[in-house]
Amino acid sequence: MNFFNDGDVSRMVYQVQQALDKAPADRDVKEIETSLRDIATVTRATLVGLGEQPRGARALGVADAPSVPAVRAARARLGLEAEQIEVPQVAEMRQRRVMEVDG
Repeated sequence: MNFFNDGDVSRMVYQVQQALDKAPADRDVKEIETSLRDIATVTRATLVGLGEQPRGARALGVADAPSVPAVRAARARLGLEAEQIEVPQVAEMRQRRVMEVDG
């Protein structure tokens, strides 16, 4: 799941793994659902920021275009650093990547 050795992805996978490693009787299903929803929110915001249009997940409680406050709250619950990449910064990163490839 973490093909690029990204620290945020590692933390998200670890958090879910820790919850699933518990004995079934000790698992908090609501906590696991919240973590997975938060991961989906953060991931969707990143993809949308990169100009992608992933399939909808509103039925799972994930907005098509997560708001900055929603992403910040999800990142906080996941224990990710507080820094939030804003859409213009992501667009600039993508522009640089395109220029490097075309370059």
